[in-house]
Amino acid sequence: MKVNDIAYGFSVKKIREVENPEGRLWQLEHEKSGAQLVWFDNADENKHFSVAFKTPAFDDTGVFHILEHSVLNGSEKYSVKAPFVELLKSSMNTFLNAMTMSDCTIYPVSSRNGQDYLNLASVYLDAVFRTNIYSNPNIFYQEGWHYELQGEERVPAFNGVVFNEMKGAISSPERQLHSGLYRLMFPDNCYGFEAGGNPLEIPKLTYESFLETHTKYYHPSNARFYLDGSVPFEETLELIDSYLSNYDRSGEAIEIEDQAVLRGVRGTGYYQADSEHAYLSFGRIICGHDDAVRRFAIIVLLDYLAENNESPLNKAVLETDIAQDFYAHYDQAAKNQAVYFTAKHIDMEREDEFWEALARVRAEILEKGVDKEELEAIISQLEYAFKELEEPKAIHRNISAITTWLHGGDPMDMIALGEVFARLRELLDTDYYDELVAELPLTAEDSAVYVMLPSADCDEERLKAERAALEKAFEDERLVERVDELCEKLQEWQLQENTSEQLATLPSLPITAVNEEPAGLPTDVKDGVVLHKIADDGVIHLKLYFSLTGTAIEDYSALSLLSNLLGELPTEEKSVAVLRKKMKSIFGFLDFNLSSYGRPGDRENCHPYFVITLGVLEEKLDVAIELIDEIINKTDYDNVESKTHVEDVLVQCFYYMQDCIAAQGNRFARMRAESHVSAAAYVEDAFDGIAFYDWMKAFLDDFDAGYEKFRELMKKAQKEIFCSSNMTITAAVGNDELDLSKLREVFDNGVLCDNPEFINPKLDKAHKSEAIVVPGGISYTALVAPIAAEKANDGRIYALSVLLSYQYLWNEIRVRRGAYGCGFNSAKAGIARFYSYRDPSPAESQQVFAKTSDFLREYCKLDDNFNNILISAASAIEPLISVDKQHGLADKEYFSGISYDDKLVAKKALLGMKKEELLDFCEMFDAMAEDGYVCTIGPQEAVDTMGAELVKVIK
Repeated sequence: MKVNDIAYGFSVKKIREVENPEGRLWQLEHEKSGAQLVWFDNADENKHFSVAFKTPAFDDTGVFHILEHSVLNGSEKYSVKAPFVELLKSSMNTFLNAMTMSDCTIYPVSSRNGQDYLNLASVYLDAVFRTNIYSNPNIFYQEGWHYELQGEERVPAFNGVVFNEMKGAISSPERQLHSGLYRLMFPDNCYGFEAGGNPLEIPKLTYESFLETHTKYYHPSNARFYLDGSVPFEETLELIDSYLSNYDRSGEAIEIEDQAVLRGVRGTGYYQADSEHAYLSFGRIICGHDDAVRRFAIIVLLDYLAENNESPLNKAVLETDIAQDFYAHYDQAAKNQAVYFTAKHIDMEREDEFWEALARVRAEILEKGVDKEELEAIISQLEYAFKELEEPKAIHRNISAITTWLHGGDPMDMIALGEVFARLRELLDTDYYDELVAELPLTAEDSAVYVMLPSADCDEERLKAERAALEKAFEDERLVERVDELCEKLQEWQLQENTSEQLATLPSLPITAVNEEPAGLPTDVKDGVVLHKIADDGVIHLKLYFSLTGTAIEDYSALSLLSNLLGELPTEEKSVAVLRKKMKSIFGFLDFNLSSYGRPGDRENCHPYFVITLGVLEEKLDVAIELIDEIINKTDYDNVESKTHVEDVLVQCFYYMQDCIAAQGNRFARMRAESHVSAAAYVEDAFDGIAFYDWMKAFLDDFDAGYEKFRELMKKAQKEIFCSSNMTITAAVGNDELDLSKLREVFDNGVLCDNPEFINPKLDKAHKSEAIVVPGGISYTALVAPIAAEKANDGRIYALSVLLSYQYLWNEIRVRRGAYGCGFNSAKAGIARFYSYRDPSPAESQQVFAKTSDFLREYCKLDDNFNNILISAASAIEPLISVDKQHGLADKEYFSGISYDDKLVAKKALLGMKKEELLDFCEMFDAMAEDGYVCTIGPQEAVDTMGAELVKVIK
């Protein structure tokens, strides 16, 4: 095809070659409906489709968020109750989701299989244009909100998936802080509203308004289709046209008004806490969507000013001890783009000093000029990051395209960035960056300022407001009868199983579409280096593993803190500022963390490691090794500044984890419950769980006394942990002639380690139920149990994970009880795990977990296409992931002793599985229900329903 050709209703408007990344961009318009389409034609085997609608939020009811959930719950052609879920458990997708932003809603899917790609696109097209929401109000009540009369006392309550999701989402003080700031900065357009929905406002959305919103905004004239990769182009156009040809162009254009830049406005909110410290955020609109160079220059400058504790702004704030953390953020997802800064745990009585510190920094920079050498290093690192996108790369390109295309800009402005980075470097020879510093909103008079103050009864006040809304609604005596009728109809619909005829409407793949050969990187050991072969792209991916089996287990949390400190402390030769600049100029990425591996079927033992991960261009390898040497071997723990740096990072990590426990409680609940029966989880808890949180709290309670011990431990680690006799090098490279002898020399300090192969920690197996009380109105719960090794390493358990997560648990916990998420999986060490996420009734979820074997027995009686489950499971265990993640997965298999033959046996067992073989696992689930370990994280009232033996309170 060429420009002006018409194919399947689409007129080709523009075709152009693109470099960096290489490909060809096609831009088309559907003549009849007005829909726009772009295709980034490249060599990527992953085939990506999405349709997006401009959906600017106009209130806080979350109507577009509820629509995003709802349209994926059945359509005219695909009449099953939840096509989205059926696809999760039947397709080979590499991405399948939807997302709501302040100004648009995106429905993206992708697959490496061409037919699967078309199947996914077909279901999503039918979902958005022929949804069942008009004929079935139960979808709205389930996904959005509805009244309930709960328990024997018939207490009025709200329920709904989005309602409960957002109760969890806005429990974070920082989420509340930034929502308040955006309300100040954007009083006149969509960015000032809570697009996900505010739980106090969601119940104001009526079913009628919900439908009217879909009719207006989900019209093809308001649609943008994005294709990426080696898609079957003409087949895709034909498929899309089969829907769009039924529409004429809409006469109503959806516009987002520009927001006037506001300065000197202020607001205040409250968050649940017993502390005296507040949060303060301030910012201002600074850029439009259509200036890519300025956008990236702002990113570079914010990295320079506020990327770490030694950055100019952070350092000024921390040195005055006014706040305990400081960071900058630039929101590129808006038409009017804002930069904002946040000070965490700030002493508001010293606010004037805070602003004075920022003013001093700006004045000093404007007097001396920015450090052009560091800006150059930041540009290089940023360019590397855009070349090494996480997979699926297409979804990142899709979202980047939307940020400009949605507002009439070039969809490639934020994808093809070669000229942008070249221009950023050219501007280093000018005063451009200094002038941009002068424009940043670093004073209260030049910004919108929002403050979150601590309140001991904030959560209770929100709960009172919710109860008051319910009481007011139920003043209408007729409502009780209507609610009973609505809930009865809703439950009746939810309990209905899809018929075989309904399921047959969904497109599916034959089991033969799955490759019987396991995927993975070919691995070899050469000169003591574990080599994983990848295509040679000039980037070297290295991981250095230092065994911790010779280190006392009680020191693991200290080493976890060290992973956050390396590169943040001065060395014998460099200040932190000089060190950080050097790191940016050399590494694409550099990371320090801790991991633990065990042998399949072995819960009692594991092998923990301190891991250094880096990505570097081959020509920079030698200087990278020199800098690794300096960071590890020459970090100066005796430097007078080091103690201050350690305390700053400790405080920041502590409060960050506090927020994470409340916002990602399912992960911490699973980890904590599993730590009672698994050596690997016990160690993980010390690395990054509740045990690590407890260790940090104890350290902070008496920092001066604890610091000397910590300092001596870090110096000891330099000699006894970071040594060549204790190190394993792994590499994901295309060049197997890579010489890493210099890297070994760096750690050759003469110490000969003779550490044991595994550690065997003493596990607390006595306490079966634990609970952790956190602020907020939503809960998380987990059930874990040891299982037989042959079950844990049985390939058939992958099918169980798909079936239970996307059918049984989804229906019982998400659909019928309103939790946002739930699932089942297992660990090869011999652990099975259930979890729920943002769950209004964790005690009921535990009851659902306990009845899993009953479900399996009933499911085996159904006439169901079990091959679909097998296809999804096979795809899920071989996801599309980046080179770095492939590297990590290959390392896990190497250290765990999992061979290609092991994977082959597991995959054959999975693909050859018969549905009745599910019954082989019933005894396992009965044992879990009887003797499993439970951990629940949530507010006090939810914890009280669990009868926990151990209860911890996190404030």
